[in-house]
Amino acid sequence: MTGSHWIEETGLLHPPVILTNSFGDENGHVDWFLCQAVAETFDGFMNDVSKFSVRPEHVVRGMDRASADPVPEGDMGGGAGMLCHCFKDGTRSSSRVVPGAEKEYTIAALVPANYGAMRDFRAKMIVRLVEAEGKKGASIIVVLATDAQLHPLQLQRLAKRATVGLAREGRQGHNQSGDISLAFSTASEIPVQTVTAQAQKVDPWKPATLQIEYVNDQTINALFET
Repeated sequence: MTGSHWIEETGLLHPPVILTNSFGDENGHVDWFLCQAVAETFDGFMNDVSKFSVRPEHVVRGMDRASADPVPEGDMGGGAGMLCHCFKDGTRSSSRVVPGAEKEYTIAALVPANYGAMRDFRAKMIVRLVEAEGKKGASIIVVLATDAQLHPLQLQRLAKRATVGLAREGRQGHNQSGDISLAFSTASEIPVQTVTAQAQKVDPWKPATLQIEYVNDQTINALFET
């Protein structure tokens, strides 16, 4: 996932999250001064990835159309060429309400499911119609969102546990597969510095010199308190 280094460095989700196919948008290039979070899933069986069909203008159009409405699911966007356990798939979502000590919280998942051989499918309500080897490796992206007040380390723990849900449906880890999870919280909005041609809002915290006597006094105080 391009742009993930900045998310891990700051613990904040600044850029939009873009889900596309392999080689889509030429590794996330858009004519904006913006570090995007771009994740891709391989759809080479359903699509000719060498054509570079996704262009920067498509990404910009998608961001312009972003809204609070439910995310379009199925054969849409980056999910158009997905295969899950050898069945045609797409982008799907799910959510649950989790009871907390004082209030309820919501956690939601958005997944372009793209993995698995048919023989490994574990959904009990589906009858196995065809015995097939199928493909093993592909890639899958899991985006988790919650309104619970979780800090970055807790969100990393949440993201790591996304694979538990995949395993229940028959997902196995394979060497050639890229399995990426991202979790973020909408509970808090933290002001950050903004530098543009029109305005500059910098970090309010200023560095200051700390005199050595301060540390020395603390050391002496700790000695006598002990």
